[in-house]
Amino acid sequence: MDVKNLKIKDLFLTALKSEIESKKFYAKIAEKTKNGLLQDKLLFLAKEEEKHELLLEKMYKDMFPDEKIVLPRKTIVPL
Repeated sequence: MDVKNLKIKDLFLTALKSEIESKKFYAKIAEKTKNGLLQDKLLFLAKEEEKHELLLEKMYKDMFPDEKIVLPRKTIVPL
């Protein structure tokens, strides 16, 4: 898939989905680790992803005030 042909709205929704999934991932791994230092780092990363999520959400709402946020089921950007 050619990313150049994607609509900005779709890129925002994909980025938002990525931030949410990353936040969950870091929190889940932090829960399972017994190393306190590593756990703190993972929780910090989860919090950073949450900040990114909120920022992207605000930007999306500013750009598309009449659009509801509906996350894609699957990412449309190739990894």
